[in-house]
Amino acid sequence: MRVPAWMIFGLLISLFIMDVASVWMVRGKIMRAADMALDAALVGGLRDYDAKTGKSFIDEDNGHNLALSYFKKNMNLDGNLENEVLKDTDFELQFEQDGVKPKVTVFIKTTIKAMCPKAVGLDGIPVNIKKTQYHISNYK
Repeated sequence: MRVPAWMIFGLLISLFIMDVASVWMVRGKIMRAADMALDAALVGGLRDYDAKTGKSFIDEDNGHNLALSYFKKNMNLDGNLENEVLKDTDFELQFEQDGVKPKVTVFIKTTIKAMCPKAVGLDGIPVNIKKTQYHISNYK
């Protein structure tokens, strides 16, 4: 009787460790994709005319579209920002500009599918990520 109990306990521990490892790895991939998306928003959204005059203003629409497209491409997401691992993903950018040092903040909320939460009736593990990046430039 003890052997089957220990086998079930070992299986549950193995599933838990696999879920923790997969969530940790997917979260790291989301963080790297968010970094690339912020870079795309800052560099691709920079207005040429303002850059030539020594000011740093980001075209918010262009920056948002570039960041979203890079994030979707790097995470292999469909039009609903979902794939086989990520569900219910929200991607939001917030721009703060003063003409000298613009700042872009990304808020990503998603659910990572995992095995253990299904045992208690959840779809997955919710993950919230916030990253901020400044555009750094020197003009003389």
